[in-house]
This record gives sequence, C-alpha cells and structure tokens, in this order.
Amino acid sequence: MADEANITRGGDTGTAAAGSATAVQPAPTPSTSVAEHRHVRDGGVWRAAVTVTHRLRDLIATAVLTAAVLAALVLALGAVLTALGANERNEIVSGVLSLGAQFVGPFSDVFTFDDEVRQVLVNWGIAAGVYLVAGRVLERLIRP
Repeated sequence: MADEANITRGGDTGTAAAGSATAVQPAPTPSTSVAEHRHVRDGGVWRAAVTVTHRLRDLIATAVLTAAVLAALVLALGAVLTALGANERNEIVSGVLSLGAQFVGPFSDVFTFDDEVRQVLVNWGIAAGVYLVAGRVLERLIRP
C-alpha cells in the first residue's frame, strides 16, 4: 500500500501516507510559453520579421501613392481654377496656384502657347498624369 502512495507527476515524486489525501502539484512552468515555443519552432520569428517588413512596405507604398494623388489633385484643381478665371487675390486660389507651380516643375513649359490658360491646362494636366503614373508604378514596386 505504501507503493500505491507514491505518485509520479511530470517526473516529480511525492509521497503520501496511506489513506491520506494527496496534494496535486502543478506542472512546472517552462521559461517560455507554449505559444512562444510553437512560434519559434514553426519559424515564427522569421514570419514575424517578414510580416513587419510587409506592413512597413505596405505603409510606404500607400504613402507614396497618396502623395502622388494629392499632387495630381492640386495640379488639376489649379488648372481648373486658371481655366475658370478664378480670383488670384483669394487666399485659397493663390495657395493652390502657388503649390501647383511648385509641383509642375519641369513640366511648366513643355508646350508653349500664346494663351496662358491653354498652356497651364496642357502642361499642368501632363504633370498631373505623370504624377499619377509614377506614383502608381512606385507603389507597385514598393508594395510586397
């Protein structure tokens, strides 16, 4: 009966008197959790690094495309404001036109016309299209 009182749990041996209640000892806790162990065993550390890299690349690609679309919108809005003859003394109109002039850069004189409105419409439209195409190409190159 004394042999029956020896209880083995997880490699630990506890002795209890015959007929007395046995205390169940909890299993020893490992230094790493089961989830962490499984994560490392399955290559999870590598997957975690890849996931972080993919998220970062996705964020950068989204930022690049968003910047390109915003630049194209400013150029298109500036071209429309110029075509409609908006009041350039207005703060909003002058802000859009000055920002558009910075974005248009080397495209400002691709085509020269006698009519300034026509020149702005064509050149700023070309610049807006280039921003959209370049933004989309860069976004596809960056995104995982």
